[in-house]
This record gives sequence, C-alpha cells and structure tokens, in this order.
Amino acid sequence: MAEEKQDVAGIQILHSRIAALEQLLEVYENSVVEQADKLYGEIAERSRAEEEIKELLLQNRMILESAGEGIYGLDLEGKTTFTNPAGTRMIGYEPEDIIGKLQHAILHHTRPDGTPYPKEECPIYAAFKTGTTHHVDNEVFWKKDGASFPVEYTSTPIWKDGKLTGAVVVFKDITDRREAEKEIRRLHGELEQKVEERTRQLLEAQEELVRQGKLAILGQLSGSVGHELRNPLGVMSNAVYFLKLVLAQSDETVMEYLGIIESEIANSLKIITDLLDFARTKAPQTKVVTARQLADESLGRCVIAENIDLQIEIPDDLPLLRVDPSQMIQVLTNFITNAVQAMPDGGALRLSARCAQGTGNRNQELGTGTQTSGLKEQGSGKAPTTDPRFPIPDTSFIEISVTDTGYGIAPENMKKLFQPLFTTKVKGIGLGLVVCKNLVETTGGRIEVESEWGKGTTFTVLLPIERRKI
Repeated sequence: MAEEKQDVAGIQILHSRIAALEQLLEVYENSVVEQADKLYGEIAERSRAEEEIKELLLQNRMILESAGEGIYGLDLEGKTTFTNPAGTRMIGYEPEDIIGKLQHAILHHTRPDGTPYPKEECPIYAAFKTGTTHHVDNEVFWKKDGASFPVEYTSTPIWKDGKLTGAVVVFKDITDRREAEKEIRRLHGELEQKVEERTRQLLEAQEELVRQGKLAILGQLSGSVGHELRNPLGVMSNAVYFLKLVLAQSDETVMEYLGIIESEIANSLKIITDLLDFARTKAPQTKVVTARQLADESLGRCVIAENIDLQIEIPDDLPLLRVDPSQMIQVLTNFITNAVQAMPDGGALRLSARCAQGTGNRNQELGTGTQTSGLKEQGSGKAPTTDPRFPIPDTSFIEISVTDTGYGIAPENMKKLFQPLFTTKVKGIGLGLVVCKNLVETTGGRIEVESEWGKGTTFTVLLPIERRKI
C-alpha cells in the first residue's frame, strides 16, 4: 500500500515536471519565433539597404558616365582615385593610366605660356589643403599626345566624419567658347571700324555740304564783287606807283610802307583772280610753246630768295606743247610761289621737265595726292616707245615738276589739297590749287603731288604735246 502511494507521488512529480518542461518549451519556442522574426526583418532591411546602395551606386555611375564635363577625384596626396569617361576622353588617357597617379604631374604641369606650374601654386591642390572650393577659367590641361586645351574647372573639397579626405574636380574643355569669344571680339572690332568709317563718311559728307553751300554763295558773289574790288585796287596800285615816283627821295620808312601797300594790293588782286577763275574757268586759248618758255616766264613772275638754290633741268630738245600759255604760267607760278614759301629758312628749288607717255585711262581722277599716273617714263628728247604689255598710248605728255626741300605736306592734308577753301596758310582762301587743277584738266592734262613730311614736296603737271608738225 505504501509502495503504491509512493508510485502515485512519483507519477505526480513526474507530471508536474513534464508540465514545467512543456511550459518552458513553449516559452522557448515563442522566443525562437520572435528572434527568427526579428532576424528575418533585419535580413530584409539589410537586403533593402543593399539594393538602395546598389541603386545609388548605379545612379552615381550613370551620372559620371553621362556627364559632359570631366570629373575625377583626388586623395590628400594628389593621386587620382576615380575618373569618368568624359574626362578620360578629353585628356586622351585610359583610367588605368591615371588612377593612383599624381594628377598634377600628368595633366596640369605647365601654364598656358609653357612655363612650369609648381604643385604648391595649383588651385586644385588648394581645395584639399585649405578646405575651400576654387574655380578657375584661365588655365590649360595637357593631353597624352602633348597637346593642350583651355579649361574651366572647379575643385571642391571632400569631407568625411569631419575630416578632409580629398577633392573632386569638375572640368570642361572651353576651346569652342574661346573661339566664339575671339570671333565676337573680331566682329566687335569690325563693327567699331565700320562705325568709325561710317561716322567719318557722314562727317565728310556734312563738310562737303557745308563747303558746297559756301561755294555756291562764293560763285554768286565772286563775279560782281571781284570786278567791284578790282577797280579800286587798280586805282590804289596806280597811286602807289605815282607816290614812288614823287617820293623817290623820301626816307626808307616811307618807301617801306609804300612797298607793303603794293605787296598787299598784289595779294588782294591774286585772291580776286582766284575767285574769278574758280567761279568761271575760261576756255583755253591754246598755242604752241616750249616747256622752257613756260618755266622762264613763270620764274620771272616770282621772287626767289637769296638763300634758295635754284636748279633748272629742262632739256632743249623736248617736244613742243599745245596749251594756253597764260593759264599754264599761272599754274607754274603758283607751284613755285608755294615752294618758296615752304622754305623760309632756305633750301633747294628745282624745275625739271621730261617726256612721259600715257598708257591708259584719260578719264581717271586727276590731281589727287600721290595716285599712280600710269605713265611710262621716256628719255629726254627721245621718241616715245611702247611696251607690248600695255595698250597703245593714246596721250603723250611733258612732265614739268617743281620740287622743294621744305617742310612737306602733312599726310592728313594730302587728300584735302585740291578741296576748295582748304588752306594751311595764314593768308589766302584756299582756291589756288583748285584753280590750277581746273586749268590743267581743261587743257587735257593732270596734276600729281608727292610729298614726304619734313623733307619736301614735288608738284608735277603733265601737259599734252603738240602732235601736228609745225
């Protein structure tokens, strides 16, 4: 009986232990399930993170590969850590050629002018030395083949956990921009030149309108006023001549002032003559004359100072001229007077003549500075010859030149010489050369001028020869 009770008690204890074990097993199973669920969650979270990282890396790779600018990274030693395809294409290197290599020594070693570029002065290195961003647009990178190209770049420092770890450089080839800027500067310069030229033309046109207005008034007044002034000046000239006779024994002061009056009357008469000749050029009364006769008559009407060396080089065997002698003497007298006035301190005055032959356009503009005349020089006194390269001559000329060693004509005044009312003299109204030009052209000739500032001037008149046998 006692044994049965012990067996029952043991069985109860066994049942209680089994119940405890079952309860413990249930708790363990719940814990395992909870841990498994947590582990599965962590695995899923890690998988999502890995996918996000892969996506981010893919996006970064796509950005680097599709970017039009070159991009590369540097560590704190200046070695390249990564580069994108655009960057390698621009510099001509493969990634393996520059990864782990000092970037400055590869593509930034020299300035645009070819001088060495010390690494210590490089703005790219300054980004991870000072921790500040640097932007540059006036340097060059060097390609693998040794060529260079202008670049614009930005060097930005990289920070990790508060520490500077390197820099990222973004650069672009700005060759096209530089060429465009150069073209813009060229076009701007051309535009400025065109504006200046157009402004000059407008000013010249305005001056011409003003001048034409003055000339119109001058033409209307010259005839009547010229005759009205000539008569009293003639009376005054006769009076001076009479006073010189009557007062021949007077002191030098009286005679000096009479000479001044006489000189001023002559100047006034010349101005009036120029006015009348300008307003109405008379038809030439041509005669046969020699170049020497024209030169001698012209010199006889001029006063040559003692400090001027006069040289005459006119051969006697030159062909005869058919011109209006009085008009051509007026022209040469004007040239000689101007030459003398250009040498107030003395110098050399040379009158020369020679044969010349026309080879082309008789209707070309005459007397405009140093234009080429199209004449072939011939030896003095020799028959004209023709050059098979040129047309048969249609006009033969004698060149009569008046050369001085004076101060010359300023370059800016050369084009204005034959403009009415232009003069650089204190006295005069600027019609003398205009009248000369008109007289010579009416005769069928032309005037040419050569001058070197500070050395002298040569006025040349080309006059047609007499073709008929005398």
